[in-house]
Amino acid sequence: LALAAAAVVLAAVYFGSVQHHLSVERRTVEVDAGVKPGGLLVAHLSDFHYDTGLEARLDPLLDEILCQLKAARPDIILLTGDYVNRDPRPAEAFCRRFVRLLPE
Repeated sequence: LALAAAAVVLAAVYFGSVQHHLSVERRTVEVDAGVKPGGLLVAHLSDFHYDTGLEARLDPLLDEILCQLKAARPDIILLTGDYVNRDPRPAEAFCRRFVRLLPE
């Protein structure tokens, strides 16, 4: 029982300490692939974990991401891994907002 209580406390500490944050890193990568003059601007988004029950805290961050993407106008947006853990339904509203960034 003590071990189970310790596990619950550790889980609570872990979930209480998880903070979603926006990290913007700019890197220049030299490639010899005949890309357009001036290069390509690539945005990489990952690990939203949108179905964790923290959507209310995550929504303002995702709005900021969308705002920065719209301003940056990247040539390519890479979406990699872990959008949701189990249930994709909570992320549907974000996906609808994200699609608005696509060129017409």
